[in-house]
Amino acid sequence: MRRKPIPKFKSSQEAIEFGRNATVAEVDVIKNIRGMCLRMIERLDIDIKNDIKVLDLKMDFATQAQFMREAIEAARGSNGRR
Repeated sequence: MRRKPIPKFKSSQEAIEFGRNATVAEVDVIKNIRGMCLRMIERLDIDIKNDIKVLDLKMDFATQAQFMREAIEAARGSNGRR
């Protein structure tokens, strides 16, 4: 069985809907991607502080990390074992 790809979420609602229907394996992937986003934010903090492109990139990673957290919480809400 082929798994569907994890999308780049565009809204909280999209993330929550995905999370409600996510498999345990998909939730694990979301957790890993969220962790990578958070590590990239930290790395960008160290590398460059005031470049507008870097700030935009940090904001994108932060937004995706937040959406992924919402998807994870939705998955937990629909099935406590995730």
